[in-house]
Amino acid sequence: MKVIQPSPTAASLGVYGNNPVNYYNGTVGVTIPIYEIKMSNQVLPVKLDYFSSGVRVADNASWVGLGWSLSAGGVITKSVKGGDDLFGTSSSQVGYYNADKLPNKFDVLSNDFFNLSSYNQNYLNDFDQGWIDSEPDIFHYNFANYSGKFVLDKQINGSLVYKDQANNLKMQYLQQTDNWLVTDGLGYRYYFNTRERVQNFYKTIDGGDIPNDSQIGAFDNYVINGNPLITMSWYLSSIVTPTEEVISFTYQTEPLRQSMSLISKSEEEYDQEKLVAQTATMSGKFSAKYHRYTGSKQLIYDVYLKQINFSEGSIIFNTTNRDDIEYLGTDKPQKLSQIVIKDISGNVLKKYSFNYSYFLSNTSETILTNDYTNRRRLKLDAVVELASNDQSKPPYILDYYNADDLPYKYTKAIDHWGYYNGKSSNNTLLPTKIIPSVEKFWNGADRSANQVNTEAIKGMLSSITYPTGGKTKFNYELNEYHNLKGDDQYVLQPQTVMANSMIGKYSEAFDLAVIDTTIVTLKGTFKKKRRFNIHWRLCSFV
Repeated sequence: MKVIQPSPTAASLGVYGNNPVNYYNGTVGVTIPIYEIKMSNQVLPVKLDYFSSGVRVADNASWVGLGWSLSAGGVITKSVKGGDDLFGTSSSQVGYYNADKLPNKFDVLSNDFFNLSSYNQNYLNDFDQGWIDSEPDIFHYNFANYSGKFVLDKQINGSLVYKDQANNLKMQYLQQTDNWLVTDGLGYRYYFNTRERVQNFYKTIDGGDIPNDSQIGAFDNYVINGNPLITMSWYLSSIVTPTEEVISFTYQTEPLRQSMSLISKSEEEYDQEKLVAQTATMSGKFSAKYHRYTGSKQLIYDVYLKQINFSEGSIIFNTTNRDDIEYLGTDKPQKLSQIVIKDISGNVLKKYSFNYSYFLSNTSETILTNDYTNRRRLKLDAVVELASNDQSKPPYILDYYNADDLPYKYTKAIDHWGYYNGKSSNNTLLPTKIIPSVEKFWNGADRSANQVNTEAIKGMLSSITYPTGGKTKFNYELNEYHNLKGDDQYVLQPQTVMANSMIGKYSEAFDLAVIDTTIVTLKGTFKKKRRFNIHWRLCSFV
């Protein structure tokens, strides 16, 4: 299944809908207020938010730094699952939104394929060929005082919106213009008309990993000006109050800036083995085995908030170049450098400047052509308020844990959730897998979570010093989970096997699932045709 994510800046806003800040899930929100835009009976805050969920290895920083997001308007983002829901209306390729109704599951499950109706046969065949998208995408929203996520049902079912929480928002997808209109319970209308779009490129290799510095020209579906543009984010363009007061948002799309995402990778391994009762017999290689690598990379047509106009004045957002994200062409991706707040007459009321450096990765990974960006993540160091005469006030000062020792963006030393676990010997993404029920074991990567807190907190906010001189320090501890079921309750233990041969002894050490009283027999042949047999019994249970 292909998964396409929005740009880092859009994703930083969407994360709040996916992971609300509260003490139940162990996260705490840090906010730096900038300004409040007053409407008839609501307030639109402009502020910086920090989300303390940790740093995933594949996280790129937003335009205000790793872990931070600027709340100034809003966005609806989309995570593509399989195919783009909103793309394709022809018979050759149809997104989930425009596709026909799914076949009745009782008809499908109670009959074999050839006894199904011709409609069901055609539908399942088109799905199998990838011509019909059968899984809905996940949408995230964050604007004003609302955040959450939802899925959009098929048009043939009435374009219903299923939200993860009850609220009074009415969400309408306007297919003709590819925009959104959201109306809240007070009658405020939110128009999301500014689109950030991407082109998706993918590559599949059997038996060899995809190089981390692969450029889009090396991907399977690379066609200049030929790949369809997928809308991944819709930014808030205007708010219209019940009294018809308008707040408008202007975005910078020129000059055209095209940033590149990291390569998102997945692996599949298939093998076949004959198993008889409690005995596993292996002769040479398995009769069928292959290892497949799949990767995707997105070319993002960047969108940056430039100005907000409202009845009492305006807010201007200025940017400068950044050096931690790959890009295409000559114009670099941008970071927010300054916010200027003006009154209705254009007089400057105050400014905010943003000071940055970079988180760095100390790694022995292979040097690649794009390693300059792969070893850097944008780091927000301070936020400084300036008066109308440019006189600086005391700043917000931000410190982080292990800022010069973050993991390499493409390391395979990650746990099941994508966080760094320090297992640098991993050379695959596939985890070690044990299936005791059939006595099957795959020796793969150690994807377990690291129990040492110093690895998990790298790059996280350690303290904030306020303009008043006060200071808050942050201590973190790991999440825990218990009550493992099924195969997950088994652990690996190293085992060594000794066998006699005609010329001496043969020793082999490897990991094996320790399960209840299992007899295993290995048979093989040396290159010089000397045969050996190994036979042992395991009688321990974990």
